[in-house]
Amino acid sequence: MLDAIEPGQFDEWVAFRSIEPDPDKWLREITKRGLALIAQAVSGAEVDADTLDPWANTEEEEPEVLTGPAAARAVRQKMGLQ
Repeated sequence: MLDAIEPGQFDEWVAFRSIEPDPDKWLREITKRGLALIAQAVSGAEVDADTLDPWANTEEEEPEVLTGPAAARAVRQKMGLQ
């Protein structure tokens, strides 16, 4: 499938990912908040949800956004097709 992706399809996927949140981030957020609530209920101590997630406070580097032919060329290079 990826060997036949067109630049327009890739642009559409990039646009979708810029609008829709990363599902892994949402799952991690829900899980750490739930665990914090359980820990507070069991121990009675105040538990910060961010202390339960080792990746919560790490700075994420913004990826370079490529569009059109440049994006398709980058994908083909990553896949070893060029």
